[in-house]
Amino acid sequence: MDERRVLLIGRRAAVLTRLAGALRAEGIEADQVQDPAGVRARAGYRVVAFGRAVKPADRERIRREFAEADPEAVFVDGYAPITELLVAQFEQALDRRPLGRRAVVDASVRGGIVDLELRSPCRLRITAYRLDALYRTRTRELFDRQVEPGTHSAALDARSAKARNVFVVIRADGETVALAAG
Repeated sequence: MDERRVLLIGRRAAVLTRLAGALRAEGIEADQVQDPAGVRARAGYRVVAFGRAVKPADRERIRREFAEADPEAVFVDGYAPITELLVAQFEQALDRRPLGRRAVVDASVRGGIVDLELRSPCRLRITAYRLDALYRTRTRELFDRQVEPGTHSAALDARSAKARNVFVVIRADGETVALAAG
């Protein structure tokens, strides 16, 4: 099985094509399917991802079939049609390191504050993505520097702290964590 092969299921061809291109640039092979009704479990996919327009009944059927074919399959529900965010979700899903060997011990977003605990010194980058009322992506770097192990925090800007469609990507020396913040 190709450890870096994923299946993208979604209705919006442009989003799937953009995402597949971005994943390939990261060394992740991506196949695309627009019609979830025709999806059947196939060997070789480490991760199966669903766009927001895929109906819950289709998601459940596909999850069940793929889990039966490969109990180690991972399923990703795309947070938003933001390419960088979706790539981060895939990087996180494909990370097979044991939890005890990962740099990020814990991460959460509450009340407009990103809190995380790190196991080892690393270069830490925290990026926030927000979809505005017209579904345009707004990106803001919250944090980017070398840090020591321990607890760290970063605040979202005031608009992002109140918004519904806000997401955070944490990168720590080759490790990626994507979170929904709003």
